[in-house]
Amino acid sequence: MTDTSPEYIAMCDCPEVQGKPPTFIGADGTEYFAGTKNLLQWNGRDLGFTPYQHHIQGWLYKLRHDQDFRWWLEYFHGWLYRDHFRENKTLTHIASMEQLWLAFYMHEAHGKTWDGREWNEVPE
Repeated sequence: MTDTSPEYIAMCDCPEVQGKPPTFIGADGTEYFAGTKNLLQWNGRDLGFTPYQHHIQGWLYKLRHDQDFRWWLEYFHGWLYRDHFRENKTLTHIASMEQLWLAFYMHEAHGKTWDGREWNEVPE
């Protein structure tokens, strides 16, 4: 079951997510169609897609498919420690694993962080 909280739906209401197909990458590197999109009402309109955790992990795999699981795990740990525990505290608005993975993906792929209301560019 995916996160269906208002917070997660708000996080998914952006072109970076809505422009993605509902697919995921299998362990063999094959891209699979994950079925129909999750149709939710948000701000008086249909929101086409709220990704499951495996969707987001597949997007990350496409970013750096040359890296193995251990590399990703170490990289994720470094980001989590650096951005939350040590420096920026940018994850104070994160309340589920889907939100955490989406925050990591948006940071790595689009240079954005979630402030509890919207995605913002990461300062250089």
